[in-house]
Amino acid sequence: TRRPENKRTVTVLLECSSLKGEYLDSKVDAKCVVSVADELLSKKGKYNWSVEGETEIMPGTNHPSWQKSIKVEYDISSSKFMRFDVVGSEVGAAEFENIHMGACSMDIRQVL
Repeated sequence: TRRPENKRTVTVLLECSSLKGEYLDSKVDAKCVVSVADELLSKKGKYNWSVEGETEIMPGTNHPSWQKSIKVEYDISSSKFMRFDVVGSEVGAAEFENIHMGACSMDIRQVL
C-alpha cells in the first residue's frame, strides 16, 4: 500500500536549443509533451506512457524556452519515468503538424 507521506510533486520548466527537423525551415513552432510511466507497470522494458501535460507552442524559434510548467506527482517509494517529446510544425502552418523532433526519458529521480 502506498502511503500519503510518500507522495511528492515535481514542477518541470523546459527549454531546448538548436532544434532542427528534416522537413522544417531553420525556425519552427515547437512544443514539448511530457509523459510518465510507472516502473511497476512496465512489461519487458516497455513502458505504458501517459501524457501528463504539454507546454505552450513557442512560435518561430529553434531555441524555445517554454513558460508553462508541468507538474508531475510521484511516489518516492517506487520509480517513475518521465519522457519529453519535442514536436514541431513549420512556421505559419495552418494546423500544428506534430512532427517529432526528438525525445529523452529518465527516472524522475534524475531531475530532482
